[in-house]
Order: sequence, then C-alpha cells, then structure tokens
Amino acid sequence: MNPNTAKKERGNFTALVRWLGPDPAVELETRFPGFASPREAALFAASALSLSPHGLRLSAERINLLFGHGNTVDFPYDTVTAWIMTPPETTAGDPRDPANPSKFQMHSHSALAAYRTAHGHYKRAWYAVLGPDGTPVRAAIAPGDIALAIPERR
Repeated sequence: MNPNTAKKERGNFTALVRWLGPDPAVELETRFPGFASPREAALFAASALSLSPHGLRLSAERINLLFGHGNTVDFPYDTVTAWIMTPPETTAGDPRDPANPSKFQMHSHSALAAYRTAHGHYKRAWYAVLGPDGTPVRAAIAPGDIALAIPERR
C-alpha cells in the first residue's frame, strides 16, 4: 500500500470535542482524527453513537474517556489541550470591567496534573469537525441521522 492510498483509507476529518468540568476556569479539548466524512465525525463528536465519548474523567495520574457502550479507556495526557482562564487584571478597577475581560489561554497538558481544581468529571460542552487542512467544516446532523447511527437493541 502506498502512502497516498493509506491517507485516503484513514480518512481526513477530525472530531474535536470541548469538555467542561468541576472548575469553570478550565476546559479540555480532545481530537479524534481519521473519519471518512464530516457527517461521521459529527455523529461521533455529538455522542450519537455507542462508540462515542460521553464523558471524561481527569486525575493527576490519568485521563479516562467514558464511552456510550459503558467502556472506559485511558486517553493519553499529551493529546489533550487545556484551556485555562486567566483572571482579569484588577489594576484597572472592577474585575468585571468590560475593558478588562478574562480570557482562556492554551496550556500544556503538563499543567493539568498539578491543577487540582480541574480534577474530576467532565461533560461535553460543544464539538466541531475539522477538515483535512485543520479548519472547521460544516457538518450538520439531523435527528434521523442519530436514529440510523444507533444500532438496534435485541
């Protein structure tokens, strides 16, 4: 198999999931590459499949992804992006002053192990689908898509 064929078979779309946890100043971002179409990536990211991540648990030692079918798997720490809100400057007066807003800044995954208030359970906040070039692509899913994606229970 040549590299061009392998690239086509792996898929070029990525599901990006943003997670909210116990500390509102911390958000986590996970990426799942290898989807053949934007629709497949969106179904996965929207938790419409039993094989989709439905939750995340963070501790100093590990990150676990909780899947719809009940399994839990370790997720590599170095593949998670941490977004941590910087506190507003208080020198300009009231910290709620719109001239001085708080912002989320990207931090390395190593910051998470020591950030004790970030440890705990996370829920999906939002998702996006990224195209082959890493930019967001439109990938709408309808209730009918979700019904087709969920296997029948017997």
